[in-house]
Amino acid sequence: MTRKEKLEQEEKRKKEEEKRIREEEETRKNLDFARKAEEFKQQLYAKLFEEWRKNQADAVKATEKSGKSAKKTRKKKKRHLTEHGGPKRQRARRKRRSSDSSEDSESSCSTDDENTSEDTSSGSEMSGKITRNKERVRRGTGNKRTKAKMKNNKDKGKIEEMRTPIRTYFNLPKHEARVLTRFEDLDLPGFVKNARNIMRPAKANSVGEIARAILEACKHLKGVSIPAVDLEEVWTDRREGTATWTDSEVREWGNHFKGLVLTTIDRNQGNTAVMCSILYRHGFGKTFAWEANYELIGGLDVEVDTVKEIGEDFHRHRLDTIGKWRVDGKLGAAYVIPKHKDLTRWRPIAPAPADPAALAQKRVAKALQCLLKRLAENNTSISILFLSCLSSWMPRQ
Repeated sequence: MTRKEKLEQEEKRKKEEEKRIREEEETRKNLDFARKAEEFKQQLYAKLFEEWRKNQADAVKATEKSGKSAKKTRKKKKRHLTEHGGPKRQRARRKRRSSDSSEDSESSCSTDDENTSEDTSSGSEMSGKITRNKERVRRGTGNKRTKAKMKNNKDKGKIEEMRTPIRTYFNLPKHEARVLTRFEDLDLPGFVKNARNIMRPAKANSVGEIARAILEACKHLKGVSIPAVDLEEVWTDRREGTATWTDSEVREWGNHFKGLVLTTIDRNQGNTAVMCSILYRHGFGKTFAWEANYELIGGLDVEVDTVKEIGEDFHRHRLDTIGKWRVDGKLGAAYVIPKHKDLTRWRPIAPAPADPAALAQKRVAKALQCLLKRLAENNTSISILFLSCLSSWMPRQ
């Protein structure tokens, strides 16, 4: 076997080995992601079950309290009647009513049938009003609790708890039973559809604000006295029609989507995506929290200690000679935005405007870019070709 054939076989074997390693790495990542997604589902189910159990316990306590309070009021009423001679007074009232009714019946014997029919109809109407007033307030479905007063005369002033329904359904397009759409697919006002539009302040166009701004601007001018000017004489209340919305109008209109996530779209900043919070949480976890390439170092409570450790490592490697370490620096807040062609795919955004080592990182990036440009200066190929060659020399971890 010639040397060329041996080299070809060796190269083929290396390619197969690399392919096998790549497939194993991919399967490992997929299994890791599936495991973390299952853990997140279990945590979500446990949290929902715990919340339901807490609400159930609160409802049981509320019903027990209302039952106990009703029993106490009945006992107090019974005790009050027994102490103040309630039964005797009730008997006297009944006798007085029966005597009055007998006298009315004797006097009404000479009346016509029409009057009797009118009396009976009025009596039925009164009885109907009483029965309607005695109807209890129905209970709605929901979590928010309000209080309603009974309308009947017997239990006047009595307060009963009533549950009012809350909005749990949005009449919007959905993806896998979750709200997921964009503004351009909805029937919305034109000003709101474009996120690049600039709002105008609602209170800046008032006469008082403009007069205050003029006085502030002319404060440096010195004079004998300030003349008293009537604003109605020099101010013309002319209202021009404008298509620009005020910030209060936009804020009031945005309450229609309260409870949903509104975010910009990658490569289409003028449009806005509307989605359920669970979908956004799942996308963030798939991009950052559940990704095997990221390492979890802790929560927000350990941010100060983490930045301190990074600073010590920065000074230990003498990177402060390249760029100064910012003492007031902070870690950036990462987030995700959906992609323009497919809202179920995510673009990771990790801004770091207050990064403590931003200056050193910027200078190192400039130095690497300069080296790459000089490497391809006397060659017709582009820098990407050299980068691909350099990546093949790096040892595989």
